Amino acid sequence: MPYMPDNVSIISLSSDSSDDEDPDIMTVISGKKSDRMATYKSARRSSRLNYINNNNTITKNTYSQKPFDSKKPFDIKIPSVFKYEANKIHKINTRNENIKQEINKEEQELKEKYEKLQQIKARLVMELNDNGSDGLLKYDANENSSYIDSLIRQEINDMDKVRRNFYFLKNVEEMIFDFGGNFDYIPQSLLFLIARDPITAYNTSTIIKSDLRKFIMRALSTVLNPQHLISIIEMIKNIEQNVFTFDELVDFTNKFGGETKLFHENKMPLKINMFNNHLRMQLLRLTLLFNGYLIGDNEEQNLAGFLKLFFYVVSDYNANKREYTTLEYFTVSIFTQLVRKYHKPDNNEFVLLLFKYISGIETSNYGNAQETDTTKSLELCFNFVRLLNVAFTRNNDTNITDIIYKLNIMSISNASSLDQSIPELVNDLVSYIKLTDIDLKFCYKIKALIFILNGNYMVNQSRDTLNQIKEDIMELKKIFYSSMKKLTTATENLDLVMMVQDAFHQLEYLNNMIESFQHEDLFYNDI
Repeated sequence: MPYMPDNVSIISLSSDSSDDEDPDIMTVISGKKSDRMATYKSARRSSRLNYINNNNTITKNTYSQKPFDSKKPFDIKIPSVFKYEANKIHKINTRNENIKQEINKEEQELKEKYEKLQQIKARLVMELNDNGSDGLLKYDANENSSYIDSLIRQEINDMDKVRRNFYFLKNVEEMIFDFGGNFDYIPQSLLFLIARDPITAYNTSTIIKSDLRKFIMRALSTVLNPQHLISIIEMIKNIEQNVFTFDELVDFTNKFGGETKLFHENKMPLKINMFNNHLRMQLLRLTLLFNGYLIGDNEEQNLAGFLKLFFYVVSDYNANKREYTTLEYFTVSIFTQLVRKYHKPDNNEFVLLLFKYISGIETSNYGNAQETDTTKSLELCFNFVRLLNVAFTRNNDTNITDIIYKLNIMSISNASSLDQSIPELVNDLVSYIKLTDIDLKFCYKIKALIFILNGNYMVNQSRDTLNQIKEDIMELKKIFYSSMKKLTTATENLDLVMMVQDAFHQLEYLNNMIESFQHEDLFYNDI
């Protein structure tokens, strides 16, 4: 280590030393500060402070004068190209979101539509299997898918709905009935005697005369030959004796296949089909049963309830479609007894009650009792009146023909008065339809004209009367023809379109028939 004098201080050579720590060589040697040096340092320090102050002032002024584009520190100006791309992406996202919402909406609608179709299918399968066959005729959604799918398409089509009808009689396989006792078969000899001479059979046979109720129940339970049943019916129809109560009538009707559970419903339910292989025997047994009730003279008899039961039987679709002849026999036998028992020639109480009932009937589709099928209600009412007119065409009983005539008048006019002449009735139809539109109810009125404007009426009328009726018929034809031109199957109910066409042809037939009577065409005298 080199030698240094004791009075020499060590000086730091760092560039970071302040001016106070930079002594000159003379100070180092002498150990004292010179005045000149002190003056120099003071001047240098002042100069440096002024420089620093000046720099601070410039910087401060410069920052205070710089303009700002926004109050937000990060709000910078974005180039247009980025704005265009951002708007483009935003539009794409918005469109994608809208498409997604539409897809979700369509999926929800499809789901609801599918669930609705499944409900319709389940309801149709249930309706098809409620067919009175006790399981003999069974439908399955998979095995009968083609048929059921076709029904679904009809069900959702407003123009071509599934055709439903009223059914009251269901299939009954067991042909022998037990009424709470074991009944022996009626001897064949007695059955042949009844067929040959019913009066003698009744007066001489102790089996019949001693207990008519038991004999009728034996016949209902054991007789399997339709002709033998008819013979027994003809034998007892003129007897006056209490046989069955109304409750028994309803109960036995149920045993023979009548859906008596419908008896307590306000509306007549319509179904797609009903299986029944024993219509003829059913109708004949019911004819015997109903006669057994009507020949009684007890005060318990329920006329309103009986009319309802009678109407249900004659309105059965299968009976009208497949056993019309037997149905006519049932109608003639029972209605004759009704008129004989309840009609009084000096008043119209019975016919008014009958019309009140048939004009007030209501029908509803299977499982939908809240809605009324007006079309089918009008059809059943018309079918009942037509059945009476057809069944009693050759009948000479003035009481019956009088009731049917009055029923025809009321069906056409809906008036409480039964004294209206036929020319007045037809003229009122013209006046009425000029003030309103043609509907199904009016079409049925036109169809019912054939029941009163028949040969029996025409042959007894003057030429002036026929001319008056013909003029009104021609006027009705013009009105219906005009309606046919306006109505189209695409805009109107298909039933109404078909009914208007049918009514027009009916009027055309009546017009031709009146012309033939005017020209004394003998061909029409027997109509």
